[in-house]
Amino acid sequence: MQTFLDDFVKYYSANFDLSLKNQTIILPSKRSVAALKKTFTNHFDTLWLPEITDILSFIKKVSQIEILDHQESILEFYKVYSSLHKENQYDSYENYYSWASVLINDFNEIDRFLINPEHFFKDNKSIKTLNYFGEEKTEMIKSYIKFWEKLPLYYSTFKNHCLKINKASQGLAYRMASEKIYGYIEEYNNPIIFLGFNALNKAEEQIVECCLKQKIGYLVWDIDQNYLSEPTHPANTFIVNYQKKWSSYRNYLVNLKSALFSKPKQITIHSSSRYVGQAKAVANILQSSNFNDSKKTAVILNDENLLFPILNSLPDNVHEVNITMGLTLNKSPITDFINLLIAHQVKHKDELSNDMMSQLIHHQLLFHIDNINLNPLIYFIDNNEAHKYFYNDFDTIFKKDSIEHLFLSCLKLYSTPVEFIEAIIKFIGSIQISKPLKFEVYLKSYQNIFLRLYEIIKSNPNLSHKAVEIIFKDLEESEKLSFQGSKDSGLQIMGMLESRLLDFETIIFTSVNEGILPAGKTDNSYITYDLKKQYSMPTHTEKDAIYAYHFFRLFQRAEHCHIIYDNDQTGFNKGEKSRFLSYLEIFKSKYHKINSKDFHLSTKLKKNQHLEVQKTPEILNKLKDLIQNGLSSTALTTYILNPILFYKRYILKVKEPETKDDTINHRDFGTLIHSTVEELYKNISNLDYNYIEECQKVYPSILKTKFDLLYVQDSFKKGPNRIKFEIAKASLDRFFNQEKKFQKNSDLEIVDIEKPVECLLKIDENTIKLKGYIDRIDKYDNELRIIDLKTGKVEPKNLKFKDFNHLITDYDYAKAFQVLFYALIYSKNFNVDQMKAGIISFKNLNSWFMPLNFNGKTTIDDSILIEFEHYLHQLINEILDPNIPFKEKDVNFES
Repeated sequence: MQTFLDDFVKYYSANFDLSLKNQTIILPSKRSVAALKKTFTNHFDTLWLPEITDILSFIKKVSQIEILDHQESILEFYKVYSSLHKENQYDSYENYYSWASVLINDFNEIDRFLINPEHFFKDNKSIKTLNYFGEEKTEMIKSYIKFWEKLPLYYSTFKNHCLKINKASQGLAYRMASEKIYGYIEEYNNPIIFLGFNALNKAEEQIVECCLKQKIGYLVWDIDQNYLSEPTHPANTFIVNYQKKWSSYRNYLVNLKSALFSKPKQITIHSSSRYVGQAKAVANILQSSNFNDSKKTAVILNDENLLFPILNSLPDNVHEVNITMGLTLNKSPITDFINLLIAHQVKHKDELSNDMMSQLIHHQLLFHIDNINLNPLIYFIDNNEAHKYFYNDFDTIFKKDSIEHLFLSCLKLYSTPVEFIEAIIKFIGSIQISKPLKFEVYLKSYQNIFLRLYEIIKSNPNLSHKAVEIIFKDLEESEKLSFQGSKDSGLQIMGMLESRLLDFETIIFTSVNEGILPAGKTDNSYITYDLKKQYSMPTHTEKDAIYAYHFFRLFQRAEHCHIIYDNDQTGFNKGEKSRFLSYLEIFKSKYHKINSKDFHLSTKLKKNQHLEVQKTPEILNKLKDLIQNGLSSTALTTYILNPILFYKRYILKVKEPETKDDTINHRDFGTLIHSTVEELYKNISNLDYNYIEECQKVYPSILKTKFDLLYVQDSFKKGPNRIKFEIAKASLDRFFNQEKKFQKNSDLEIVDIEKPVECLLKIDENTIKLKGYIDRIDKYDNELRIIDLKTGKVEPKNLKFKDFNHLITDYDYAKAFQVLFYALIYSKNFNVDQMKAGIISFKNLNSWFMPLNFNGKTTIDDSILIEFEHYLHQLINEILDPNIPFKEKDVNFES
């Protein structure tokens, strides 16, 4: 295909002397520089090329100053800012960063657009002050206005500081280049060609105009005639204005007269849902288009979060991929590992959380390190009290300077950030990665970041751990991983700006949604819209026009265009397709075929095959051991829920993984409630009103003690644990209030608390032990009650039943089964004519004691117990029957 760069090289060879070496061609980006050099070598067998450079490198050359990146600018400005204030009267770096990052961007815009700073800051202050006209000037408002008054001082001092050290932010470098361009031209006086530019800032305009005036500059547009001839087309906004402004230099304004947009094109608009849907849509397009590596095909990502989903979805016919956009390091698979280490220093707590240790020692990074053995560490953690970790004790576990030792050195608390950074650099430097090799690329980039961070800290020794974290995250976000691939073949994946001056036969756009392309009114700036308009600075309107140009430029030479937008409207998404799609319809050619498709992910669900386990002699032996050791109500209701779950838990002995949580879990929450009540009631028989009131006075201290036994001391004082602790206190307080209410007019005697009970049943030739713990046995108005305390929600309906068969077949009746199970065991041990059995639910204390209800009858007598025992025999016989396998039921559970 004939590309724009091909056309330019032909134009260049026809209009410029190829033997002259002192000619400069300036392009918008480094990628386009590489592409033009390749095009030259394809057309000419020559050992030399004209000087081909990107605009930023040219600015650096003309201004003769080192350009600071964003992070360096913020650090240099902090030196200026702190020098202008007395000690302790200026923000710490972490507070300063939040506003300085935005302010540096604004300073850059002021300089790039050659705005008179004195006039600008005067108008800015007037606007900010006007916002509070007529209001009482509070200290906060005074401080706010004072900040805007100081901006001219901040700007001028920062500018002078930069010039003194011969370093400048990007905007200031542009301003200086625009001032020095005349001197540069006088010295070199050679042709300068500006190739493929669209929207120029004021400094660039001045540089271009100076070159045009001196008749050594040429401006070559990359725009289709169809766009230029249409007055309202969004892609021509800037170029049309420049043609009018510089009409006197028309001989130096070059348009290569492309009119390819009106040629036949197949344009398909695909709607799909979310990242996965878009990624699968891209794969489907590549597969159905019979893609091969020699075709010039590009996927344009308007949202870089789509990169990995697309890479993971590529079809088999894609063999080569070149990724131009790069991937920011904070999207790497080890970013969470590094950030955990840094966050630990920022928190600076003496204790390491279980959750953090678990995330670190089980991280995939450590898994891929050669010759690392963390088993001694895991053993140490598992055999020591939860959270009581160490800092110096690991010297006795691992050999000094071993990989394990260096890893744990990163978890020490350091008084200064420089010591911590040294530890991380040493750890990363010692790592040898096995497969996959991709971690080597990530680690090398992180090593570079920490080496740079080390130099920053050395020159700014007063920075805190929090400040280091902020700088690190900024560096991590700006550091891009480059991917190796061929720029001339294979699938090209890039962002919209990386596509400048490049042409492809097939284009696949992704995330063509309003708010993404174009980005909309989002603007990270302190400068108001009105002030920007007054000083001819770019607003969201101009930025939209920039992206409209890049979008339509890609259509010029393409033959097949696929546009994908996200139609998902859940959450914060609007699923609104970009206005650019409407522009396509408005400005389309009669030779364009535009059609729409809805892409849906195919979800072929496999039919669930229920697991079935036959009872082998080994399983039957384990069942015999189980019934001899004792069957609990939990074991029996687990079988009712799902026989396979029973098989896993009680035959295979598959236990739930033990986790050392930092935040109290549901199981431990129930334990705290039960153990607190047990502590208060265990040595009391007659429970009178006064004793309950005494319990209300002391239960908080008992609850704290119980909490400290399970978790870190005083961990109930803050965070989620504080919330759970207050919930437990409130629950216990309501419990005791209800206890007083029902005790006031009745006699209440505590018979036993947390009573272990068991009995033997003879079923055919088997003797079965039943066992359990009864939370509370009491006598209320001389009536015996078996009570189970539940911290979860239970309602009276959960204890009602009409058919005993439901108890042994339906898990919905598990609560009724449990209390009747306890009543049966108790009756086997004690001579009781009748009793009640039920539940007190801490999440339904208004119902208080909820008794078992069989056909409206709440008293349990011999007839009910005999009937229940009969059905219990049936259930146990089924479990023991060698001819009845364990069959899976259609329920969700975790083994």
